[in-house]
Amino acid sequence: MTAAICIALTCRELGDGRGSVRWFRKAAAAGDVDALIELAKLCTRGEGLRRSLASAAQLLEAALARPGIQPWEADEVKTMLRRLDAPAMT
Repeated sequence: MTAAICIALTCRELGDGRGSVRWFRKAAAAGDVDALIELAKLCTRGEGLRRSLASAAQLLEAALARPGIQPWEADEVKTMLRRLDAPAMT
């Protein structure tokens, strides 16, 4: 886990949505797959940024494209993508 992820998680726990987004973006830019997944979760809920299911899907697709993605991460991402396609999510 990178320092940026730790800071992002701390910001989220403290209720600082914008701070968590900022630090998850830094971690994602450094190649962290978990950061992309967490950003997608924030996008679906509209925490710290505008709610956008399309943006969430883009982040999840980017996570799947990362070369170092682990099988359990890929499973989580695919599950999230299926949920985004569900009519209840639109």
